[in-house]
Amino acid sequence: MKNKVVFFEIPASDFKKAKAFYEKVFDWKVELWEDKGGMAYTTAVDGDQNPTEPGGINGGFYKRKSK
Repeated sequence: MKNKVVFFEIPASDFKKAKAFYEKVFDWKVELWEDKGGMAYTTAVDGDQNPTEPGGINGGFYKRKSK
């Protein structure tokens, strides 16, 4: 398959609410970085933060821009 998804980003206004939602609904592990966003781990990672599961991807949260 060409152009595989290797990373995703999710906009969020409230990181704590986003963390609670994605951990509960998708069983992801979310690590927040104060007000700078965070990482969403959908699968286990190695020492370099790369997914250990073939085909696994992880992603992050970033601050949604105000309208």
